[in-house]
Amino acid sequence: MICDKIRERSVRYCLEWPVAGRWLRRWRHAIALSGTLGLVGCSETQTPAPESVYFDTASGQAVMFAAGSEYPAVHPETGQPTLLPTMHCPKCNAWRPVPPPEQLNRSAALAVCPKCRGRLQIEGPIPSP
Repeated sequence: MICDKIRERSVRYCLEWPVAGRWLRRWRHAIALSGTLGLVGCSETQTPAPESVYFDTASGQAVMFAAGSEYPAVHPETGQPTLLPTMHCPKCNAWRPVPPPEQLNRSAALAVCPKCRGRLQIEGPIPSP
């Protein structure tokens, strides 16, 4: 009860105070609206998927497309599931198809070049189209 009287008096005092009271009365809707717009502006935005290098089993070439999560991935131009994940062999200077990332995480022996037995790397030169 005493707290209610103090609260009422402090709010009334704040609204009656010459500078703050006028400011609050004039800008309270603008403040509420800006807070609402700020929350809407923070909504989640979709970013485009980063491009990755894939091995196209139909053409036998390394190609760059947006990253997918299922393998073999669907080729955007042909619509066929012919794209496999790849890793680069620095000794052969070639992109080699590898098993999906779930299998690579279980066994590091799968990340070996089938031709020169060199260690495959995730990064390499961008393949020419």
